[in-house]
Amino acid sequence: MMQSAGITMETLHQYAQKDAKHIRLIYQREECLWQLYRKLNDNTEELLLEDQDKEILDDDILEEISLKEIVMLSQGKIIASPLYIYDHSGVTISTVRNSDPWDTSYVGMIWTTLEKVKETGIMPTGEETLESFAKDTLKAEVHMYDQYLTGEVYGYIVETLDENGEWEESDSCYGYYPATNDPLMELADEAFGKGQHTKELAITA
Repeated sequence: MMQSAGITMETLHQYAQKDAKHIRLIYQREECLWQLYRKLNDNTEELLLEDQDKEILDDDILEEISLKEIVMLSQGKIIASPLYIYDHSGVTISTVRNSDPWDTSYVGMIWTTLEKVKETGIMPTGEETLESFAKDTLKAEVHMYDQYLTGEVYGYIVETLDENGEWEESDSCYGYYPATNDPLMELADEAFGKGQHTKELAITA
């Protein structure tokens, strides 16, 4: 993610020395030591690590700086949305936090770059900006993954009566992700053509 945005460790070092939300990096000249502190909620700090070599602190810096901060440091190069999982009698994932604070967890981000969006060749239409188009696309991907997690993926089998009056499979399709709340009608449209199906199957002797 950092490489895609052109963010170097030196950029993170400078950020940690000035404006980082959760950490503070300082250099003690008398001891010739780099010190990394974690900022606590009570406005105090705790020492995480110190070393003469600043690079020794890199792993801890990466662990403490949030993805949101990295997105901010990308200066618009990265488009991202948060990911929340609601885990209670099943798992569902969304870019919006569930109202239940006990079973909902923040698990990371889904992200891309504007350059990657341009490489797809699919561009926004009308007054939609490339950034809003990218965000909508990310949300759509999360929605599809949520359908997979919740079992909202369907298939159909088309059967026809043969000359002996036996039902015979003539067509099938699986892995269908519905776009509405009426998957059965969508599958019927997919199988028989939009408006070419009936809700009830009429069987004549």
